[in-house]
Amino acid sequence: MKAMTSEEYLEFLGNLFEAMLVLIVAKNADYTVGKGAFANFDKAHELGVDPMVGVLLRMEDKFQRIKSFIKSGELKVKGESVEDAFKDIIGYAGICLGMLEQDRREP
Repeated sequence: MKAMTSEEYLEFLGNLFEAMLVLIVAKNADYTVGKGAFANFDKAHELGVDPMVGVLLRMEDKFQRIKSFIKSGELKVKGESVEDAFKDIIGYAGICLGMLEQDRREP
């Protein structure tokens, strides 16, 4: 295995975050339907749950998938890779950071 240089890693991250932005924009359009950036997570209020807790639970699901992959070397659900789980965690972290920013803006 050839070690990745710092320059290669920075290029990898640039490509990853560019692709993540495209993915997040598409997923946001599917889930929120123009009702606010966090509309699907805001529904957690109806169950008495803070929306950020809802996001964290989703992240925990992804961590569990990654743990399963590490233990067995495979995932049972075909079509969803361990890379997808890590990308979902990045997306959920962005949602949490966006919620924190939104909270700072609201009076």
